[in-house]
Amino acid sequence: MADKEIGPEIIFVTGASRSGTTMLSRIIGNHEAVGWMREQHYFGEQFHPQGSPGLSTEQARKAAAVIRSRFRDDLFRTQLNGEDFSFADALLEQVAPQSLNGFSLFLHATKALVREQGETIPCEQTPRNILYTEQLLEQYPRAQFVHIVRDPRAVLSSQKSRWKLRANGNSRITWFESLRTRANYHPFTIAKLWNEANTRALSLKDHPRVHLVSYEALLEEPEVTIAQLCDQMGLTYNEEMLNIPHWGSSHSDVDDNQRGITRKANNHWQDGLTAGEVASIEKRCKEVMQAFGYEAHSQNAPFTWRQYLTFPIHLLAVLGVNPGRALTHLRALTGR
Repeated sequence: MADKEIGPEIIFVTGASRSGTTMLSRIIGNHEAVGWMREQHYFGEQFHPQGSPGLSTEQARKAAAVIRSRFRDDLFRTQLNGEDFSFADALLEQVAPQSLNGFSLFLHATKALVREQGETIPCEQTPRNILYTEQLLEQYPRAQFVHIVRDPRAVLSSQKSRWKLRANGNSRITWFESLRTRANYHPFTIAKLWNEANTRALSLKDHPRVHLVSYEALLEEPEVTIAQLCDQMGLTYNEEMLNIPHWGSSHSDVDDNQRGITRKANNHWQDGLTAGEVASIEKRCKEVMQAFGYEAHSQNAPFTWRQYLTFPIHLLAVLGVNPGRALTHLRALTGR
């Protein structure tokens, strides 16, 4: 096999949740030098990048085992086994103790995992990593960051219907995941997270290692969009990169026989949202929407009293089904 030590040392794909991070990371992961990874949720859960970088040996061993297990299995089906800990032990033997911290562990572990597949560049796709991008840019001087931006109304519509995926035939979604995603849906919360993620991205748009990709442009002009992105990251574009299966977190139908970029999710939000939901998210995301060229549709926003009344119930439900994830988001948003 030819030497493939080219381009960045690691690629992070970020964006507000339901913005197309899985699709984009699969496309990038089709490059011969890049190894696609499932969402790790390492930063903020296994290791907090805004705190002390140090890790004890036991913390490092557990974190490396979790990285391997999430590389193998879906995030919500993680089950640590002996092979995961054997991988962690072997990894720690190769890393000098004086250079071991939460940042170096992640890079060493992910590169070791993709090397087993014959690739050299890990591509990690946790959407929330945009909230830590400044720290990660500093710690990984050869990393590239790709942030995908999608119309917040389409994001809201996707979040609203996501909990129905299992009922619509996607057996990979567990009942707990359906409950969790149902509890997570509220226009106020989605607007806050979309605004925060894309405000952070806007602040970094001139950084040479941060690249903004439009979800809508990717669907309409995939060849042009990905070729330009590859050029920016120092990778050679190949049209086979677009040959991805029509399945993942955004699809209720699982069909590996259909491949390529599908436009079926573009502008679908008009059929999925009420006038009150549209007005609510446009009101809260107006300035950032305008910065990305999204035009508001609501002229006279209806009063959304039901959204105000249900918001406290939504917060209690989020804390009930996944308190750890809620705390992680809060810490990331506040920088603590």
